[in-house]
Amino acid sequence: TMQHLSNVLRSWLRKLLCTNRLKTFTNWPFVENCKCTPENVLYVHGLMLCLFSENIL
Repeated sequence: TMQHLSNVLRSWLRKLLCTNRLKTFTNWPFVENCKCTPENVLYVHGLMLCLFSENIL
């Protein structure tokens, strides 16, 4: 169905955006033994977008 295709596309776009966003964390000083790793920062940023945006991908 179109709804399924829309959900698949949204999921694919999220993964693509996250992958590309992680690449921007070059020379990030917090990579081990802390809560500010690039993955955690990206995850929290994504949560904030979901909470405050009605039209998130």
